Amino acid sequence: GVLSVDISTVSRAFSSLAIQTDGKLLAAGSVSFSQYHTLARFNLDGTYDTSFSGDGLVFENKPAMYSINPLIKVRPDGKIVMASSGAPNTGWGPYDGIYQFLQNGDRDPSFGSTAPGYQLNDMDQTVVESVIAKIDFDANGKILLGREGNVYRNWLVRLTSTGTLDPT
Repeated sequence: GVLSVDISTVSRAFSSLAIQTDGKLLAAGSVSFSQYHTLARFNLDGTYDTSFSGDGLVFENKPAMYSINPLIKVRPDGKIVMASSGAPNTGWGPYDGIYQFLQNGDRDPSFGSTAPGYQLNDMDQTVVESVIAKIDFDANGKILLGREGNVYRNWLVRLTSTGTLDPT
C-alpha cells in the first residue's frame, strides 16, 4: 500500500525510516527553511501514533545552521537514536547532533551532556567535509557513525553509549 502524508508543515522529506519491534513506523526528516528536524511515528494503519509525544511528532533543533537530513536507528532496548551533521554559517565544523528518545517520544534524560537527551559533538577538522551516512551500535551499546566524505576519504566514529566521543 501507499501512505500519503501531508508533510508540508512536518518535513520537507523523510530521509530515514525505521520499524520498531511492534511494527510501528518511525520517519525522520527536516522541516524546510527552518532550524528543525522532525521525528514522526505512525501506527500500523498509517495514522500518527498519539502515544508518541502526544501527537505522533517530535521537533528538535538542528545541530548547526546548515544541517543534512537526520538518520535514525532503534536500539535493541527500543530507544531511538537520531543523528545529523551540520556546519555553522561561519566556517566549517562539522558538528554532530545526536539525540536519544524514549519509546514515548520524550528525550532520554540519561543520554547526552549538552542537554538532557542531546549531545552536540564538535568534530573539529578531524572529519572535515564529511557527513553521517550510517548509524549502528556495537555489542557494548556504543554508537557507531559511518561518515562519508568528498575527498576519497571515509571515517568511522565511535561514541560512548551516552553520545560523547569515545576516547578509547
